[in-house]
Amino acid sequence: MKVNRGGFTILESMIFLTVSAVMFVGVATMFRDTQGSTQFSQSVREFETSLNGILNDANTGVFPDIENKSCAYDAFRKPSFSNNVGQQTGDGNGCVLLGKAIQIGTDTSDDRYYVHTLIGDNRNASSDLNYLADQAGFNALAVSTLADSSFDSVEELSLKWGTKIKYTYYKQSPSPQVFVWAIGAVYTNFGGSSSSSRFTNGQSRITLAAITPNDASANIKTNALVSVADFENSIRSLATSDYDENFGDVISVCLVGGNGEQAVIDVGTSEGGLSAVAKFETRPECNV
Repeated sequence: MKVNRGGFTILESMIFLTVSAVMFVGVATMFRDTQGSTQFSQSVREFETSLNGILNDANTGVFPDIENKSCAYDAFRKPSFSNNVGQQTGDGNGCVLLGKAIQIGTDTSDDRYYVHTLIGDNRNASSDLNYLADQAGFNALAVSTLADSSFDSVEELSLKWGTKIKYTYYKQSPSPQVFVWAIGAVYTNFGGSSSSSRFTNGQSRITLAAITPNDASANIKTNALVSVADFENSIRSLATSDYDENFGDVISVCLVGGNGEQAVIDVGTSEGGLSAVAKFETRPECNV
C-alpha cells in the first residue's frame, strides 16, 4: 500500500507561487486604482469648495480695508499698496474694487490656478462710480504684496493628488467652443453708493464673465493657457465693456486624474449669485 507523505512537489509549489503572485498583482492594482479614484474625487471636491469660496468673496465684496495703507499707481498705471501713516481706512486714491478673476492653469503649470483681484482706475472720474460702464477702462490687476500685510492680490493655489487642468471653456450656441483664460466674477452695478476714492463699493449686482483673448485665438485650445504675467498685461488693456454685460452661459473647467478619470466643474449663476458645481462625467467638449 502506497503511503502519502504529504507536502507539494516542486511543480505544484511553482504553480501555487505563480497563481499567488498574479492574485497579489491584481489586488494591488485594484487597490491602487480605487485609491487613485478616491483621491481624484477628493481633489475635485476641494477645488469645487475653493472656487465657491472665491466666488463668495466676490459676492460679498470682500476687499482689504486697511488703515495706514493707500493705493497708488506707477508710471505704467499699475496699482499697488503702500504704507501711508494717517491714511483713513478705505481711502483708495481712485482704486475701486471691480471683482475677482480666477486664472485656471497657465502655459507652464496644469495643476495650479491664480486668483486675481480686479481693481479699477477711477482717479479721473468726475463723480462717484455707479456702473461699471461709467469707466472707459480699468487698467487692473497685480497689486503688489506688502511685507506687513496678509493681503496678496494674486493668490496661487494648487490641485492635489495629481489632478490636472486640461482647459476652461464655454460653449456658444450652436458653436464654437470658446477657450477661456480666466473666470471673472465682476460687479456691474455699484448700487449708487460707491465713492471714487474708496476701496469698498457697496456693490449690489455681480455677474459672470469669461475673460478671453481679444481676437479669434479664443477658439484655439492652445491659447487657453497663458502665463500670469501675460494675463496681467493683457487684461489691463481690456475695456470695461468686455465685462459689463450678463454672461448667460456656464463656464466649464475640464479636469483629469492620474488614472484617466475625468470631471468637470461648471461655474454659473445660482440664486442671484455665482456658484461652482462639480460633475464626475466624461464630456465631449473636454476631449477635443
